[in-house]
Amino acid sequence: MNKYIVLTWNNSCPINDILFGLTDPYIMYIDSDILKPRYEIEEEGAQDGNGEFVPTYQKLTKIYNLTISPIIESQVDALHIMSMCDTVTIRDKNFDEYIIKQGSIQLTVEWLTDEYASVEMAFQVDDVVVRNNCCN
Repeated sequence: MNKYIVLTWNNSCPINDILFGLTDPYIMYIDSDILKPRYEIEEEGAQDGNGEFVPTYQKLTKIYNLTISPIIESQVDALHIMSMCDTVTIRDKNFDEYIIKQGSIQLTVEWLTDEYASVEMAFQVDDVVVRNNCCN
């Protein structure tokens, strides 16, 4: 078991003056734990003749969270830039590596002092379950 979670990110092209693609990926080691996921179900469908909702499409998504604290402003900046990148992976303390779904990273920053912040990071991996109403 490893002591750190490892975030790795890169992008297929530069973002402003930050070089991506031509360099090794950016890496951040985090002394934290990935919390148990919460689940969201997205549904589409219609009302039947009795006024009951009948789903024709359902997607189950798992959303993971972790806290990164304390960190300095330049690390907060790096996490926000990471959230814009098209390739982000996370390796947990058991050395299992997951690709974070592009555009799914949500960051909430709370400043603890003038120098240090705590960041709550929510993200999705490509572990979704989709049900279509294909049996009718």
